[in-house]
Amino acid sequence: MKNLDRTQSAVRDRIRELISKKGVPDQVVSREIGKSKSYISNILSGRNNPSIEALYSLFEYFEISAKDFFDFETENPMADNAIKTELKRLMGARYDGLSEVLQNLSTEDANKIFAAYGVIKNIHI
Repeated sequence: MKNLDRTQSAVRDRIRELISKKGVPDQVVSREIGKSKSYISNILSGRNNPSIEALYSLFEYFEISAKDFFDFETENPMADNAIKTELKRLMGARYDGLSEVLQNLSTEDANKIFAAYGVIKNIHI
């Protein structure tokens, strides 16, 4: 039972975190997934647990996979997913090789890249 309680708590925390990062009220999320306006509030308070159907609606609403949702070590799965999608769009067929490139970067190299990006971003043409 303790594992179930911890999992239910982790699911509530993840939903709360995603709502906060999206910056929308609970009621809006409830309506967007086709539920009553108090549905999410009842989940977050622990009165109810989400149905499997509602969980999948939440995955779609937040544009994340079930895997991303339940990977509780990932702090912001929406941002991670957006980054992956954009990288795939920009890199096309070269995307698969990106992992190897990133694994070979040192922290110093990564800091230089972000510093260069900051400079480029602030140039007004």
